[in-house]
Amino acid sequence: MIKTKHPMAALLFAMTATQLTACVHVEISDKQMIRPDSATAYKAGPKLTQEAIQKINPDAQIRDETVIAADQSKLEGLSLRQNGSKVTVLYFGGNLSHVDETVPYLQKNLGACKVNLVTFDYRGYGRTSGVPDTNTLHEDALRIYDSVRAQTQGKLVVHGHSMGSFATGTIASQRQPDGVILEATANNFKDMVDNAVPWYGKLISSIDIEKNLLSVNNVSAMARYQGPSLVILGEKDQQMPAALGQKVYDAIPAKNKRLLLLKEAGHTGMLKREDVQKAYCDYIQQIIL
Repeated sequence: MIKTKHPMAALLFAMTATQLTACVHVEISDKQMIRPDSATAYKAGPKLTQEAIQKINPDAQIRDETVIAADQSKLEGLSLRQNGSKVTVLYFGGNLSHVDETVPYLQKNLGACKVNLVTFDYRGYGRTSGVPDTNTLHEDALRIYDSVRAQTQGKLVVHGHSMGSFATGTIASQRQPDGVILEATANNFKDMVDNAVPWYGKLISSIDIEKNLLSVNNVSAMARYQGPSLVILGEKDQQMPAALGQKVYDAIPAKNKRLLLLKEAGHTGMLKREDVQKAYCDYIQQIIL
């Protein structure tokens, strides 16, 4: 038996590179699913400045944010606020997301929606030091939400993309925010792994998924949420296939929900589309009303 540890993206390579007579044992852990800066080639650029953001929106004001986690770690982030905004969007990004790049991206594409924005770097990403894992990611998300909620006047919507959609599901199940947006989401890690492995790979492999990953389930999380929801999926998403996101959407019990299933869309960049921007702004107006 060959025993190895591979990122999920390398599963197919591992299986096709192994003789059919061998058995591949693949272990999926936090290290494969959460990719902090220390595990990637990412190099932090300059921090976002007020001057840079005002080139996008002259009325916007940015501010550094800090939340103290349960273990006294400092979670660092950014907020963008503008006069007259009645809705704040708390955004949880995916792997490789960093607040100094995320805030301009969101403002460029969601500026017409007139929302305030708040987002934080995960542990080990960008401004926040530390080592991430699934448990602390979800604990930190709740801590961040509680802090932002205490400082927010008006409605608070939580938006999660990719990995951030699981953090958002945790918040939705335990805090009941005013709105939830899930972008490029999936139901659970087991089905994501199963989807990544072709049928012939399953004949020659055994896969163990770490227990804390198996505990994450956006179907059961969103089944507890009664508020308005917007789910955005790409038909060509290879990382979190639309069929898995559909299961999350179907589990939402509230009638006030909308699904955007986008043709020719992959895992990233969906907020750049005009049809998505319009639907997003319509959703925000619905939250206000």
